[in-house]
Amino acid sequence: MVAGGAVQAQQTSAPIRLLVGFAPGGALDAVGRALADGLRTELNQPVIVENKSTLNNLQPIDLNT
Repeated sequence: MVAGGAVQAQQTSAPIRLLVGFAPGGALDAVGRALADGLRTELNQPVIVENKSTLNNLQPIDLNT
């Protein structure tokens, strides 16, 4: 018999930074902001959208470093 335990995710108090690789006001900025709104609701944690248009073709990933 295997005893099941509740798995609890660790939640930090630091906000999540969502990097958008394009300038503010464009279509992909709007997508990033919509995604951030969904994450805020789902995770009950602040999500900050940061536009980094200098990233060019790099895929922006920030693991809260």
